[in-house]
Amino acid sequence: MVLSAQTMCTSFLIVSSKDDSDATVRLQSEALLRGLQSMPGTSARLVPPSQDLQIEDGSCVLFHFDDLPAITSLKASRNTGRKFLAACFGSDIYEFSRYLPSYEVADLFLMPTPLHRKVLASQFYKPVYYLPEAIDPIAGTDSQHPPTFPIKQTSRLLWFGYAESFNKGMASLIPVLRLHLAADRITDFSLIVNEAEFKNEFNFPTIPYRNDSFQKEATAFDYCILSHFSLDLALNSYIKSPNKLVTSLMAGLIPIASDTPSYSALLREFRLDRFLFDSPEQLDQILRNLDPANDSQAIIDSGVIETLWQRFSTPQLAKDFLSILSQYNDREAPSFANISPQMISPPRPRNELYFTEHLKDLLPSFKRALRNRTSR
Repeated sequence: MVLSAQTMCTSFLIVSSKDDSDATVRLQSEALLRGLQSMPGTSARLVPPSQDLQIEDGSCVLFHFDDLPAITSLKASRNTGRKFLAACFGSDIYEFSRYLPSYEVADLFLMPTPLHRKVLASQFYKPVYYLPEAIDPIAGTDSQHPPTFPIKQTSRLLWFGYAESFNKGMASLIPVLRLHLAADRITDFSLIVNEAEFKNEFNFPTIPYRNDSFQKEATAFDYCILSHFSLDLALNSYIKSPNKLVTSLMAGLIPIASDTPSYSALLREFRLDRFLFDSPEQLDQILRNLDPANDSQAIIDSGVIETLWQRFSTPQLAKDFLSILSQYNDREAPSFANISPQMISPPRPRNELYFTEHLKDLLPSFKRALRNRTSR
């Protein structure tokens, strides 16, 4: 259902079966919920999916693209004739097909970076907008004022994230890190990670990840290494959002980040590109020139903490979302019908070859063998 420009939503419902162990909940739906609840004249609440979900006509409903119980619940509500606007939070784009269930329900999509927006918009016929992620509450920041960035004196290095992300972005950097650990240029390198799922092939010290302990654990370190290198050659790895960079800064860590789109744009905006690397060689140069006190002061002088504090706050997130709704309502109706997207299957890995492809590989060898035999 498309709302007219004269009927902007003031009633919001977030339908979610997820909890805050999922980063997208903390950064998107729960953050937006808090922002909307802080705005006068709006009503916003969070409800679990159910078969008899009650949705007021004219309200705006939000859900996550991979939340199948929520999608099923919203489909059932639409089938009863309820008229509401459905906005879908998007995130990783491993395959377009993962978005098809949400496409059947959503009127518009909300993506965490401009690159995510462009990639999804290239496939779908429904409006796709950029809505940034909020500051992750795991950083332990006080909602009343921005944190004070500490002056560091040592060179303890941290990596944090999902287990599945470590090798994708970090494998090529391990020899450089080992070199600087041996030279004592970095005095520690540890990982905060979901240990049960992590295959610690490199035998680095690990700390179990928990929402409520992350900030305390992070204060034991000085620098944070962040890499979105797509060592798996996947587009999704390359277009990741800057949320880990924002989290590290808010937790009082000096970032050392891959020169990939989201990290590059943010650090260059604040003239902090001295902390960017695009290769193991550049990382080596950064680690050779670590100066904790001077690097800390560069963060403080840049104004990045105060700016990001405002830009990614929950009230600002709500304002950005209401601006998107205004754009959605004011847009011109498309000239084509609501049609289903046409998709191609992802390419097969090269180790999955058909028999005909094996023949193509063998043909040159067969010709050489035949020539050698006939020339005898």
